[in-house]
Amino acid sequence: MTRITSLASSNHLIRLMLQSQDRLQQGQVQVATEKKSQNYAGIAQASERLVNIENSRDLLNRYTQTNNLMDLRFTITDTVISGVETAMRDFRQELSTFRTTAMTAETDVRDIQNSAFRTLQSIESYLNTDVNGQYIFSGGRATTEPISLGLTNLTDLQTKWDGANIAYPTTRDTNIHHKMTTTTGFPSNPTGAGFTNLTFNTAGTIAAGNVAAQVNTVTIAGTVEAGDTYSATINGTTVTYTVTGAEANLAAVRVAFRAAINTAALGVTATDGAPAGEIIMTSGTAGTPFTATVNALNSGPTADNTATIVATTANANAFSNIPVGAKITIAGAGNVNNDKTYTVTANSGGTLSVMPAPGASVVADAGAGLTLVSDISYYQGDEVDQKHDVNQNRNFTLDLNGVDPAFEKAIRGLFIIAQGKFNTAGGLDQNTGRAAAADYLMDSAIDRNPGGTPPYGAELTGNITLISLDVGYNRVLIDQVNDSNTQLSAFFDARIADEENIDPLEVYTALLDEQNALEASYQVFARIRQLSLTNFLN
Repeated sequence: MTRITSLASSNHLIRLMLQSQDRLQQGQVQVATEKKSQNYAGIAQASERLVNIENSRDLLNRYTQTNNLMDLRFTITDTVISGVETAMRDFRQELSTFRTTAMTAETDVRDIQNSAFRTLQSIESYLNTDVNGQYIFSGGRATTEPISLGLTNLTDLQTKWDGANIAYPTTRDTNIHHKMTTTTGFPSNPTGAGFTNLTFNTAGTIAAGNVAAQVNTVTIAGTVEAGDTYSATINGTTVTYTVTGAEANLAAVRVAFRAAINTAALGVTATDGAPAGEIIMTSGTAGTPFTATVNALNSGPTADNTATIVATTANANAFSNIPVGAKITIAGAGNVNNDKTYTVTANSGGTLSVMPAPGASVVADAGAGLTLVSDISYYQGDEVDQKHDVNQNRNFTLDLNGVDPAFEKAIRGLFIIAQGKFNTAGGLDQNTGRAAAADYLMDSAIDRNPGGTPPYGAELTGNITLISLDVGYNRVLIDQVNDSNTQLSAFFDARIADEENIDPLEVYTALLDEQNALEASYQVFARIRQLSLTNFLN
């Protein structure tokens, strides 16, 4: 054996070179990635602080992402609200013009009712807008289309809501929460009974017990002279009696005028009152209202003929807002076989024809727990509020849905105008007061300070203006929080970089030192391997 080095010394030298080579490779990785280490173990002393900073940054970024999605929803909502507001304002302008007319001309009535129906369709379309497959006005039922009017044209609407026997609800509670009991009426009228009792018939009918026939009293007066005329317009049809001069007195004129009214068969029964010139007009069907006006025209030498009409008994019908096709659910009946959901096939005078038929015939069921709920509401969503967190400390509530007072008042006003065919008891021409009522509802739906007195009792204060302000406020909040999140995230990124990133000059210097040391190690190792006793003796 002539070599001077031993196996142990060679292995030791190789191990030292490998360690140097490993340090060189680590330096090369640091230069390539610009990171001190590829795992937290390489920066153990700073790892806990680094993980906390990264978690805070990632949380801010997630808030920013969800805020951006919410801002998209608000952007679309803002566009929808603008469209709805434009439709409302355009109709209100047309309604104001209509109110300057006599409001009885067929062309004027047809035009405003067509406009009301078109506006309803526009609002329905706007409120059924969805974002990423979720309807934004459905409340918690995000996958359910919120607005369903179920109407193809104005004729469909007027067939469903004739304005007389079946009139569109005039209050918010009857419009969206249609519930009655034997002791309380609608939520907006808790002191009035919804129905005193219900009578079930296995022949397929349900009748309300608190139906009252409308009664109007007509009074005519004046000197009996040939050529004088008295007329009554009932449910859009005018009946006229012309005095012949052969009548003995005013009572005889009254009898002839009353006979003419009954002969016309206009849905009322006329009878003689106690005074000589009095006629009592009673609805032919209890629970079915009628409209009536009277007029007197003087043709004789004495101009003293008059005709007046007053409402003596108001029509009453608990079922007046339940259209054909509606579903009603009855619970708490005296006979459990009558507790079920029915479909209304006809509605006349406080009597509903239903399918399926009641399970048992019961007269005047007035059970304390008896309730009737109808599904007439146009809204298919719910009123569940949702909360959105813009960051850990700020949030807002999403409570805008299809029954927001702004939308509900507008839809109710439009239906009130559109219901009822021309020249019928429920027509707009026979109920011109609806125009003023609808005008107030449209004002209240658009503006924060509508003028006038609410025609159907106190209304909720929600309106399009407030909705726009709320949406705008939430968008500003999101924008401000996102700006703050971006700034904080940038600060965290800088702190993370301080902990993770290398000092290039320091790493490059160490890398060159390791490279030089490794090269020197190879040269020394090679030289040592060449040393032997033979070479030394030579």
